[in-house]
Amino acid sequence: MKIQEAKERYRPEKVKFLFISEASPAVESFRHFYYAYTEGKDDLFFNMMMALYPVTYKSYLPIKELRKSKKTFLEMFRDSGCVLIDSVPEPFPRDINRSLRINIIRENREVLLKEVREICDDQTKVILISATVYAACYDFLLENNVNVVNVNSISFPDRWHKDNFQRQIAETLNQIGWFKKKKIGNKSVTIIKK
Repeated sequence: MKIQEAKERYRPEKVKFLFISEASPAVESFRHFYYAYTEGKDDLFFNMMMALYPVTYKSYLPIKELRKSKKTFLEMFRDSGCVLIDSVPEPFPRDINRSLRINIIRENREVLLKEVREICDDQTKVILISATVYAACYDFLLENNVNVVNVNSISFPDRWHKDNFQRQIAETLNQIGWFKKKKIGNKSVTIIKK
């Protein structure tokens, strides 16, 4: 399946939450956030699902079970009104440094803004993932009346920054009301607010 087909399969009718990350992995890696079946690393996907759906995520451990259930999580993501897009249309060249990534993202900001306007309305909450996307796009998107809700950058959840990502995305999700407390019996339970 092509990347665009996979994205369309999991696109909600109304986009409530738009996550913008750097770029897709290299095509030859055969992995993408929206591919329902992938082998190997899928750090962004699994860390996003852990942050967005912590109770459900924990019920699918170990990782083998999570991989088998990726389609279920993609459907939950879609049904929650969520979309993830890339700030640039093509994968970055291998081993490109941070400042070059920021420059490439900046060069693509007008194209990104057009895509954001096509899929969002003024109520859509936009979350920028990775320091490079934040550095290149935060001020630009705000100046163009895009509802960016994270006031600080959110680390990309690679193997060195998973804990930072979890903490930073949780802060942003709490700030925008993703979770709410509900009383069940004498227990207070955190649930997803839709």
